Amino acid sequence: MSITDLNEALDKAERGILNFFLPRRGPFCGAVTGKDLLCDKCKKSLPYTGERAVEEAGFARCAAPLYYDGSVRKAILDFKFGRKMGAVSCFGQMMAQCAAENFSGEFDAVTWVPVSKKRLKKRGFDQARYLAASLCVDWHTEPLETLRGLPYLRPGGVIFSSRDPMPPLSVSLGMAAYPSMEEIEQK
Repeated sequence: MSITDLNEALDKAERGILNFFLPRRGPFCGAVTGKDLLCDKCKKSLPYTGERAVEEAGFARCAAPLYYDGSVRKAILDFKFGRKMGAVSCFGQMMAQCAAENFSGEFDAVTWVPVSKKRLKKRGFDQARYLAASLCVDWHTEPLETLRGLPYLRPGGVIFSSRDPMPPLSVSLGMAAYPSMEEIEQK
């Protein structure tokens, strides 16, 4: 059994135990959802952006799967300020689907804009980092810091920056090396 297979088996067992003792709840209504990220009611009634998911502003385009209103606004604020981490998987999956539908083939990497050191100290975590990592799950990739992502950037591509290192899982498991900033800057 490879390390990947072992990790997947452990993740599946952990999710099963957690779902038994702490069942998954939908971030928008709080209903028990079992293995699903959303209950049937929320799947049908959330304020989806649909055809209006993409907004253009000057040099950038942005996409959002939901309008920031009502239960969506409350769920995001609970995640951001109330540390309701159970919502991150749902948010990440919805963001990944929206990005794939609207920007497929148009981006080179996933990164995040980090919170300030002051906010990080106050909140205790960087919600943008968690959202970026969650968004990457279904794509079987990892979010990249800007400079570490430059070797993967296609000519004319664009990438945004993060100040804090977040070693990829392969580095954390000792399967790959994490280049120093000096090595990156020399390329």
